[in-house]
Amino acid sequence: MKKLIVFILMCMLDVSLYSQQYYWMQTYPNNYSLHDISSYNETECYVLGRRLNSIVIIKSDTLGQNWKVITDSYQNDRELGIIPPFSFRISNPYKNYIFIGREKYEIIKSSDGGLTFDTIKVKPLNPDHNKDPMDYIRGLSMADTNVGIASTNIYLFITKDGWKTYETHSTLDLDIPDEFVIRYGDNFSNNVYAIDKDNFISNVLIIKQISKSEYIRTTGTVRTTDGGKTWNLATLSYLKEDNEPTNYISSFYFHDNNNGWGVGYRSNEFDSTGSKYKSVIFKTTDGGFTWQNNFEVSAGKVGAIFLQIAFRDYKRGVVVGKYGRQFYTTDGGDTWIDESRTDPNTRSSRTVQQVTFMGNLPIISTIYDGIYSAMKYHKTTDVHSEFPNDYNGLIFPNPASDYITISIPEINHRVNPMVDKVQIFDMLGLEVLSVGIGLDLSTQKIDVSHLPAGVYIIRIGNIVEKFVKM
Repeated sequence: MKKLIVFILMCMLDVSLYSQQYYWMQTYPNNYSLHDISSYNETECYVLGRRLNSIVIIKSDTLGQNWKVITDSYQNDRELGIIPPFSFRISNPYKNYIFIGREKYEIIKSSDGGLTFDTIKVKPLNPDHNKDPMDYIRGLSMADTNVGIASTNIYLFITKDGWKTYETHSTLDLDIPDEFVIRYGDNFSNNVYAIDKDNFISNVLIIKQISKSEYIRTTGTVRTTDGGKTWNLATLSYLKEDNEPTNYISSFYFHDNNNGWGVGYRSNEFDSTGSKYKSVIFKTTDGGFTWQNNFEVSAGKVGAIFLQIAFRDYKRGVVVGKYGRQFYTTDGGDTWIDESRTDPNTRSSRTVQQVTFMGNLPIISTIYDGIYSAMKYHKTTDVHSEFPNDYNGLIFPNPASDYITISIPEINHRVNPMVDKVQIFDMLGLEVLSVGIGLDLSTQKIDVSHLPAGVYIIRIGNIVEKFVKM
């Protein structure tokens, strides 16, 4: 028994050091296929998904603790049976303002938190559009309620008045070789970023087909500093053939006009694990005119490449990718700490992930595993085998074998009407127990005898604590 306690305490210490900022908890179940996430600030966050042929919008105004469906009835009437995963983008630049990019060159806009929408069609449809995937809005970013950029596979669109009017850009007057074409976007990431009314950036692929299945490509980013009048190309990989290592940036995050990040991958980078890809984080200090390799890691056999990056401030950031890939930094990218999911079932339900910060806390949307919100510790709980008189902890005994008692004013529903239950999560962030609370209780006794031995997280409203089950 002593060895078990020592082992559990070591695990508990490892977890505290490893997840020194946050614990992740599933705060919305896997009810929908979730594609994108955006948050204006700590007051609201929106997640965009789909249910069959309907758009679903889910909102939180409680730092990701609680979510409600705003709408699930905005029909997608495309005749194709399967909606591609890159078919939706959402941007929430200001309170109650939502912009959504979707099929048929359409951007839908709401100024009342998703209750009503106006539809803007940024380009006439191809007569045979049901067989043409080029009309999907793959990228969408709003710097504010007026300034934004959107992209399809072959066009960039820029607005300065909330999509009342807009400019269309295609070749950008770039000096490219004959027989090469320009393409934008990626299958799973938001490829554009609006910094302000003058500064916009997108990824770019300049490609030439040399046989039925062979291509030559140049990859990079295009950046404008004059509102789209002129564009500059920053090359990542130049004239690479199919079997050569090639760098790609899929999405961006900018702190200001100069300091920003791009995440993506390098193809044809084989290693001893059998991986074909490297997940790569790029950094710029000159606004995207040049990029430096900040961090890279094997994508593994499944190809767990990076998809999106977000920062709370210049120091604290989170990057997510395919198949549960997840890293964070607390020192501005000098080091990146791996907190990727390793369970095969969890990884398969997180083939696509997106991340944003709602105030100080990051939130992750997943394609088939719901929404995960990060929770701060209320404080660090010491571990006691019994409850001494001078102990001010919230949970006792800790470790526990049969029952735990929670002592906290917030557990009284009359003190905090927003708290109506106690939730217990395992270290994967999955809820394993939920217990309702009474109206006049300041303590709560909970039976945990059926839980396997290990470390667990207790959530009471916005207070998070941990305990050890023996």
